[in-house]
Amino acid sequence: MNVSISDFWGMGFDPNNNFFTHLLKNIDSNINFIPLGDETEVLLYSCFGGDHNHVDRRKVKKIFYTGENIRPNYDECDYSFTFDFEDYNGKNIRVPLWLTQIDFFDTKGFGNPEFVVSLDQLTDYSKNPFYNKTKDKFSIIINNHLGNQRKEFLESLAKKKEVHGFGEPFNNWFYGESKKLDKLSEYRFNICFENTNYPGYYTEKLIHAKAAGCVPIYYSEDKVSEDFNTNCMINLNDYSNVNELTEKVMEIENHSYLYNEIKNEKLFKYDNYPIEFFENIKNQIKKVIYA
Repeated sequence: MNVSISDFWGMGFDPNNNFFTHLLKNIDSNINFIPLGDETEVLLYSCFGGDHNHVDRRKVKKIFYTGENIRPNYDECDYSFTFDFEDYNGKNIRVPLWLTQIDFFDTKGFGNPEFVVSLDQLTDYSKNPFYNKTKDKFSIIINNHLGNQRKEFLESLAKKKEVHGFGEPFNNWFYGESKKLDKLSEYRFNICFENTNYPGYYTEKLIHAKAAGCVPIYYSEDKVSEDFNTNCMINLNDYSNVNELTEKVMEIENHSYLYNEIKNEKLFKYDNYPIEFFENIKNQIKKVIYA
């Protein structure tokens, strides 16, 4: 089976070393990864280019992948891998971005992302070097785009206590993506709202916050409970407005027993959930590849 990968994000993306190349090799070691061309049998493409438009649909099975909040177009693809809960009549396999941030293949990183987190760091805090690190700073936000909710909450919380921001809106950065957990682990809270609020759209943000030993201040809708333990986070979705959320954060900040209760909660519904999810995805993808 000859598989090509195209139209993924440019900077740092390695078509020979990424979540999907390792996943497909894990499914079948005889799969060959080749540049897009006449010998391509399966094309896995994303939304950052147009090379996929030039393939012969009669000869190539097209599978669309996105970690962005957009829907698949089945006039262009045969199947899709997205974060959507909807299976679109059996054409979509749910592969949320958070799953690609876990080191199932013992790679330590893919270039982009520069690092991936071991499952142990998220399920066994005794094996997490960041979890018990002294956190002598209050709250951090790392974002290149603030958006309305983030900006409004940040302004509200900053009136109570200093919040440190890193990214383009703050004209401030630290040591690069690979040092993100080091920086997060200095803080008790991490403001990590999702960019958009859509069922299933759960990215790296909770993974990184919990791996660093922070309490996540999060924003997503109710279905987040299908993947994660909602007791481990403070979710804007559970409050009427940012001012109520601010008051809750400050209550937790001022009562160590409340803080420790939330911090000690596990990220997932149960520890084996990511592995079971991963194995189920492998079985679904195998059927699609060889359909």
